[in-house]
Amino acid sequence: MKKELEGKYAVVTVVSSFRQRYVVPTEALQELNEDFDLDEVNACVWAEEEVMSENVKEFSQHWLGENVIDTEIVDEEKVLKLMRKDNKYLTEGENAWTREKQINYFRNWKEMK
Repeated sequence: MKKELEGKYAVVTVVSSFRQRYVVPTEALQELNEDFDLDEVNACVWAEEEVMSENVKEFSQHWLGENVIDTEIVDEEKVLKLMRKDNKYLTEGENAWTREKQINYFRNWKEMK
């Protein structure tokens, strides 16, 4: 290993994607505006608006995978700074992890299967 990589970490940032479905009865959509004779185009628009307003429970989902956004090599202090930023509940307050526990967490990086 090259000397400049000793004691450093590779930080990989990803976006995880899901396909989600929602199902709304058209009769329920019509009830949203009884003064309008609902057609297929408007039913789709109104259903989308209800979903975007978070008024519809999820019907199903399917994980599509992860896409890498960026990767960088950083030192331990930068990882600790990321830990504080991304995991405030583990780094602040009376139940905060010690510095050693935080370092042990990201040094023990392998997912157990």
